[in-house]
Amino acid sequence: FLRSSPMDQQTQQQTRWEGSQLAMPPPRAFARVLLSAVILALLLTAVATASSHSQPDRGPPKILVTGFGPFSHHGSNFTRNPSGEVALALDGWCHDGGSVCIDGLKINVSDAGVQVVQNALLRGNPFRWEGIVHLGLESTTKGLKVEVAALNNRARDNTTIVHDGAAILPTTIDLGRLTVPALAGSSGWPASQVGTEMWSRDAGHFYCNEVFYRTLNVARKAMPNSGHRLLPVVFVHLPLASVMSIDAMADLVSRLAYWIVSGTPADTI
Repeated sequence: FLRSSPMDQQTQQQTRWEGSQLAMPPPRAFARVLLSAVILALLLTAVATASSHSQPDRGPPKILVTGFGPFSHHGSNFTRNPSGEVALALDGWCHDGGSVCIDGLKINVSDAGVQVVQNALLRGNPFRWEGIVHLGLESTTKGLKVEVAALNNRARDNTTIVHDGAAILPTTIDLGRLTVPALAGSSGWPASQVGTEMWSRDAGHFYCNEVFYRTLNVARKAMPNSGHRLLPVVFVHLPLASVMSIDAMADLVSRLAYWIVSGTPADTI
């Protein structure tokens, strides 16, 4: 065997070293490749996130039902308010296995309380309510009283709620298709427990009227739904619990909520 000379060994080592250098990119090129890979990974993550956000799992349609807590007004002290009890009783209720569900909320009888829903809608309706039913107490009514409009009147001092707002705003539900007797008839409750149907164009000058006006104002100005359909908003005054049971009122309100979202005629619910 022939032994390589020191010069030949040096040449072979140099050749191997140069070969290894050719297999690896220069430091700056390697950094550019690494940076490109990182940027590509970030872009893919952003696209995946945007795709998941563009097709969210919306779940069933949701209706917000609000009611008030206890209050005092004109010398009367109402330690029990059925509107708040009904709203809480319906919280989490779903119709027909989840085709329509209700978020129930009891709000304070105060300036801050009547702005809770308005402020949520102004934030873009993050809870995705597809309709709103406000409830309140009217101690003299004998059944469900559906309010057809709200007045631009602030409860605290009788000034305007919205300085340049309309004097009166009508409800945004289709009143022509709503009949309380049909709701009552399909509920199975005895007529003596359901009371009578009443319509009103005067929601009063207290917080019931104010919360109704505030929600209608936002629904008309800032919340047009797809197809230019306004968010359905209605206010219903409830009687005292001694006139109609909480269960009966809750059942009727749940049927009203379902009718608002589904469009199903009230007498077939």
